Amino acid sequence: MAQFFNDTFVEAGGVDIDLQNHVSDSGHSWIASASTVIDPAGDYVYGTAAGNARLFPRVSITPPSADYSAQMDVTVTDTADFTITGPMLRMQGVSNDSGYAFAVDPNGQTVALYRYDAGSEVLIGTPFAVDLSVLPVTITLKVEASGTSLKGFLDGIERDAVTDANYTAAGTIGFIRRMNTNYAHYTIDNYSADTLGADTTAPTFTSAPAVTATTSSGHTISATLDEPGTLYGVRLANGAAAPSSAQVKAGQDSTGAAAPEAKSAAAANSADLVFSTGAASTAYDYYIVAEDDETTPNLQASPTLVNATTAVAGPSITTSPATAFPGQSRTVTGSGFGATQGTGGVTIDGVTQTITAWSDTSISFTTVLGNNSYGTGKTLQVTEGGGGTATATIELVADTAAGFGVVTMSSPNTTDQSSVAYQTTAVVATGDQFEWEDINALGGLVVDAQGFVTVNTEGSFRGRFWDATDSTWGAVETFSTSDITAPVTTSVGVPTAGTKIIGQSLDFTGNWSEVVNIGGTPAINFTIGGQARQANYASGSGTAATVFSYPIQEGDSGGISVTSLTLDGGTIRDAALNDADLTLNAVGDTSGITVDGIRPVVSVNSLTTTDTDPIITGSSGDAASLTLVVTGIGTYNPAPSGGSWSQQLPISALGDYPMTLNGTDANGNAAVEAAGALSIVEEIVKANVRIGFKRPVKRPIKGSIREAIKS
Repeated sequence: MAQFFNDTFVEAGGVDIDLQNHVSDSGHSWIASASTVIDPAGDYVYGTAAGNARLFPRVSITPPSADYSAQMDVTVTDTADFTITGPMLRMQGVSNDSGYAFAVDPNGQTVALYRYDAGSEVLIGTPFAVDLSVLPVTITLKVEASGTSLKGFLDGIERDAVTDANYTAAGTIGFIRRMNTNYAHYTIDNYSADTLGADTTAPTFTSAPAVTATTSSGHTISATLDEPGTLYGVRLANGAAAPSSAQVKAGQDSTGAAAPEAKSAAAANSADLVFSTGAASTAYDYYIVAEDDETTPNLQASPTLVNATTAVAGPSITTSPATAFPGQSRTVTGSGFGATQGTGGVTIDGVTQTITAWSDTSISFTTVLGNNSYGTGKTLQVTEGGGGTATATIELVADTAAGFGVVTMSSPNTTDQSSVAYQTTAVVATGDQFEWEDINALGGLVVDAQGFVTVNTEGSFRGRFWDATDSTWGAVETFSTSDITAPVTTSVGVPTAGTKIIGQSLDFTGNWSEVVNIGGTPAINFTIGGQARQANYASGSGTAATVFSYPIQEGDSGGISVTSLTLDGGTIRDAALNDADLTLNAVGDTSGITVDGIRPVVSVNSLTTTDTDPIITGSSGDAASLTLVVTGIGTYNPAPSGGSWSQQLPISALGDYPMTLNGTDANGNAAVEAAGALSIVEEIVKANVRIGFKRPVKRPIKGSIREAIKS
C-alpha cells in the first residue's frame, strides 16, 4: 500500500475557511459543495447550513489506479436530524456525484456500503450496527475498491462487502454529506487515501478462541477475526502433542492422523465451532486456527490451544407436576440431578424457582410466577451443577383459595383510572372475566364487576382478562390500587465537596418517596455567590431518583446554596398522576462546595531586538502554570511571579518567531491563549540612528550578539 493523499484540515488565521479554498496536507485542492468549512482552531470539517440535499465534496486528484481505499474519522455529537456521511471513491459524472461510499447512518445507528448514481442513493451493502448511545463518539470509516469488489471497514475491522460493476474507473475521492436541520452535529477529520497491495498477512483474533457453551459431549468454541475468513478446529485428548496450523486445517492431529473431531466455519468476522462427540466429564484440548479469504489464503502460523472439560452426563426427568400455582410446593423426580444442588436449579419459562430440597433423584421447589403469565405449555427445566439440562411441560394456574380471585365483568368502567378496566391494555366488555393475584400481600384484595378495587393497603397487584368473545386469556399485567398520595422528596443529593471549575457540572439528585415521571424541564434553583442559577432536569424519569444538572459557566464564582424546585412548565407526577410536592427535604450540605469560573488572564509581550538570546516577558494573572511556545526555538514553562513572568531564550538565529502562551490556574481553569511575536534583527533604525552590529566585524564574535555589540 502507498498513500497518495492525506489531509488533517489544519488551518490558521482565526476564521472559518471554506473547504474549497483549502489546500490539503499533500498539496491538492478541494472542490467543495456549499456550506462545508474548516474550523481553524479544531482543524476539522463541519457544515454551516441546513438542507436535505446530498453534497459531494471532492479532491482535485486522479488516483494512481482504480484500486484504492479512502478513509476518514467522523465524530458524532448528536444523532438528531443529520442523515449520512462517509468517505467516497471512484467519484465521477458531470457533477462527480456518482461513486461508492461507506457511510454512517446516525438515525438507524448503522454503517453500510452505498452507491450513488448521479446523486441518487442506493444501499448496496448490509447495514452493520454501530453503538452511538454514548456521545460524542469518534469512528473511523474506510471504503475499499478492488476491481468490482467493494469493502467497508469500521475502526479497522471489515463490516461490509459487496460486488458491484457500475463504476470501475479511478474517478476521484471525497465524501458524502447529507443533513436535515442540525448540520453541525458531526465533524470530519483525518482524510487519507491509499493504493492497494496484495494481502499477505494472516488474520488475527480480535476476540481470542474461547468456550462459549458446554455440554456433556463437547463445547462451542467462538472467536472473532479482523477480516473475513474461515475458522478451523480439532478436538484432541487432554495433553496431546500440538498439531501444526496446516494439520488443524486438514482435521489432523500432530501425527497426521484424523483427529477424533474436526470442525470448520466461515467467519464474516465471528464464527462458532460446535464440538459434540466427546465424552461426559472429560478434559479435552481444542486447537483453533484461522485463515483469510484471499485468492491466495493466509493461514495463521500456529494454532491457539483451548483446554476445557465437558459437563457431567445430563439429567433426565421421570415425573413432573402437570400444574402449579405461585407459592405451591411441587416435586420433580428422575435421575442424574446430582447429590447436591451446587450451581444447578429449576426454572419455569426462564423464571428461577425456589429450591426447598435436592437429591440425585428428586427436587422439590416452591413455585414462583415471576414475569410469567398463567397458561399451558410452560417449559419446566432442570439444570444440574455441571450444566446438563432436562425439560418437561407444566401449566401455571391461579390458586383462588390463597390470594387469587376471579370476577365476571358487568358494565366495566373504562373511564375511571382506579378501575382495572381503565388500566388494562385490553378491550374489556360485559361477560369478560378478570383474574387477579395479590403479589404484594396488600390484604383484602377484591375487584368488583365494574373493575373497582378495594384493598387494605395501597400498592400494585397482577391480573389478566379473559375474553368471552374468543375464549382466550390476555397477557398478565400489573395494576395499581387508587393512589392519592403525592410523591415527596426524601432527600436531595448535592455535588461532592471541593472546588468546581468551568466545563464541570453541578449535579443535584432528587430522591423521591416513589417512582416519578418527568415531563418538560423542571429545575432545581440555587445560587452561586449569591447569583441565581438553575439546574435543569437531566435524567431519571421512571425512577425514584431524578438528576438535575447545571454546567458551570465562565464568570460563575463563589459558594452554592439550594433554594427551591420549580416546574417551569413541566410536570413531576407518580403513576397515578398525582403531582409532586415541590418542597425540597433534607438537602445535602453545600458548605464545602466552591465554584471557580474565572479564567486566568495571561499575556506575552511582542519583542523586536538585536539580542540573539533575548528575555521574553509577560503577565501571568493568577495562573499557577504557564506554557510558552516560541515556534522555531522551543517550548518553555516560565514560573509565574507576582502576576508576571520572564523567560531567557537560548542563542537563536536572526528571524521572526511566532509566540503563544497558555496558562492554568491552581483549580484547573485554562486561560485564553495569548499570542505575540519575536523578531531578532541585525539592526534597529530609530530617528535616523542605526542601532545594531558595529562595522566592520572582522574578528570572531564570542558570546552573545549583545556582548559583541558592547565590545
